[in-house]
Amino acid sequence: MIIMLVSGTVVGQLNIEVHIWGEVKQPGAYMVPEGTNVVQLISRAGGPTQFADLSRVEVTHVVGDSNWVECVDIASYLKGKGDNMVPVLGKGDVVVVPTNAWYRWRRALEVTRDLAIIINAMYWLTMIGKMLE
Repeated sequence: MIIMLVSGTVVGQLNIEVHIWGEVKQPGAYMVPEGTNVVQLISRAGGPTQFADLSRVEVTHVVGDSNWVECVDIASYLKGKGDNMVPVLGKGDVVVVPTNAWYRWRRALEVTRDLAIIINAMYWLTMIGKMLE
């Protein structure tokens, strides 16, 4: 909502608070102009991380005392595919950018590596203990 227009310049604009969580570079609460969409909020939050799954972005819309969740395929939108529209955010909306499969695989490999190190250390401690007997 534009409050006043002087010589083609916006003097005042209604700002709303929205939140963005997950795989963006700067998650948190943001004051944005009314009419901001999901892509603009992701950009304001520094853009997606390398582990973001932009095909499954969830937007929780707050309407009075109730909420409803909308799943948005931002990846297809950015590639010009599909006819999906990017939702405009409302006051109190929450955007969640989930992790992608690469992140989950990388995390699983990190846990496996850590377990292998622990098992190897236990093996060598046992072997050293047997040699000292």
